[in-house]
Amino acid sequence: MQTILFLYNGECFKLPPFLTILDSLKEEFCIKVVSYETSENLKKIKDIYNNSNVEFLNVLRETPSNGLSTRIVRKVKHMLGCKTKYQIELEKKINDIHFDKLWVIHESTLKDVRSILANKQYIFSMYELNDTNKNLLHEIKESIQQAEIVIVPEYNRACILRVWCNLPKTPLVVPNKPLLHPRKKNILTDKLQNKNLGKIILYQGHIQPTRNLDVICEAVSSLSGYTLLLMGARSPYRDELQRKYANVEVIDFVNPPEHLYITSHAYIGIVKYDFVVLNAIFCAPNKTYEYAGFGIPMIGNNIPGLKYSIGSYNAGECVDLDDVSEVINAIKRIDENYNDYVKGANEFFDSVDIKSLLLKIVKN
Repeated sequence: MQTILFLYNGECFKLPPFLTILDSLKEEFCIKVVSYETSENLKKIKDIYNNSNVEFLNVLRETPSNGLSTRIVRKVKHMLGCKTKYQIELEKKINDIHFDKLWVIHESTLKDVRSILANKQYIFSMYELNDTNKNLLHEIKESIQQAEIVIVPEYNRACILRVWCNLPKTPLVVPNKPLLHPRKKNILTDKLQNKNLGKIILYQGHIQPTRNLDVICEAVSSLSGYTLLLMGARSPYRDELQRKYANVEVIDFVNPPEHLYITSHAYIGIVKYDFVVLNAIFCAPNKTYEYAGFGIPMIGNNIPGLKYSIGSYNAGECVDLDDVSEVINAIKRIDENYNDYVKGANEFFDSVDIKSLLLKIVKN
């Protein structure tokens, strides 16, 4: 059995598409993951993959100091090309592990490990366009060019990245679709016990003023029989929305895959991305597949990333989410033709065989 070594300088629970890769390949490959986990999360994720061919090898990153002298020394070392303690430890760990394939997860990881990838073949998965972070793209451009395979989650991003990084071929597209999905509605969860919420319109994600959720709150509050459920980390904005609008409830962030238990209760799902950066309008949200797996119709912005995905399959409505009347009308249209949208959502989910796609990439 071949061994794949994954490098990721983050916490696996915070990147569900990475978990999908592990779940898709664990039966046919021996997998070793070098990541950065808190001690609590490391125990949880080891328990989840306890009876599989997945081994987690934690490497703790340095806690950066904000002292002026430390920052100056760090900058000088960076300019001189000196490796950090983290990179030295990581390189030692890589050299001690036998592997057949190397896979770098996320652009921030590529930045950290690019100095130790010389003369190595590797697959690289890039999850953001980083169009507002040109410095990062400049730093990792050469490493992207040297990758054996480059993977992105959305077609337009693949074309844009090919131009930006002068790549010889268009990166492969692997949508952010979960492999493991219960596909059963209204799963029992203590998070929603003893709550009579009616038809739940669910928003899950960042709850900050930059997302401007007031319009959606106002639209749902003007209709009877619905509750807008905001699921995400606590913030002053989240508390303000709950106080300000009727029919708005909140629930804290829930680690994947348990968050799907809450998702299963939704009547309509909200997918909101604004015209602020290319990364947003060419979005590739895993939540579209999470909703679709339950046959939940969606309401999203009228942007390419959603219009040519959920819009193409009639899995929902793509409208101006900054216009109260458009949101209200979208809710009403879905309500009046609910079964048609449910059918479209299921067809959208079934349109991608994520496991076969990933196995084909690795085996070719």
